[in-house]
Amino acid sequence: MPELMSTGHADRLRCVAGEAIFAEGDRDACLYLIERGKVRVGRHDGIDRECLFTVLGPGEIFGEESVFDPGPRSSNAIAMTDVEAVSLRRAGLMPLLIARPEMSQRFMRILARRIRSTSSNITDTVYADVAARVAKHLLGLAQRFGVQHDGAMRVPMDLTQEQFAHLVGSSRESVNKVLCDFASRGWIAVGRDTLLIRESEPLAARMHGARRRVNHRPHPAR
Repeated sequence: MPELMSTGHADRLRCVAGEAIFAEGDRDACLYLIERGKVRVGRHDGIDRECLFTVLGPGEIFGEESVFDPGPRSSNAIAMTDVEAVSLRRAGLMPLLIARPEMSQRFMRILARRIRSTSSNITDTVYADVAARVAKHLLGLAQRFGVQHDGAMRVPMDLTQEQFAHLVGSSRESVNKVLCDFASRGWIAVGRDTLLIRESEPLAARMHGARRRVNHRPHPAR
């Protein structure tokens, strides 16, 4: 980070909750590193529906596609909470990546993980039922943002119910039905702005059970 800041092509950024960091069609050639807060990245259909790709937190980057492949932004990035980040412009980053191959390798690993995650989410959307996808995203949020609390995992839910449903890739009604089912089984407890995961193993079994069914699906006869 000191090297990046010394290039003169890096800036500190502060956003309040709800503020757009960039929007579809923007042409800024920057990537962003989150130091504090959470950011959601997705697209809008031009009316009121959002396709939510991911939720990111401290230590994670976003917006890299416009640095490595300059062009109009294909997504929106919105601050979910107050956010502090560093913006890195292409003009300063690319020379460093050329001079420091280990930095390039780290970025390639990040991009490879993004590709794997995207492929997994597409597969889940096609084959896994809503309950399996809800379980997957609950465990993912818990792993990244959860805090241990009295033997359970407390997960801050900065997403609205509608936004969480968009992240799952289903309707709000279907996702709420699944959450109520999980709560009735004692696996979770849903609060106003937090969610408590009491039993993670049944959630993991629900998620992986659906994946096993997909992986063991017989190939069609040729």
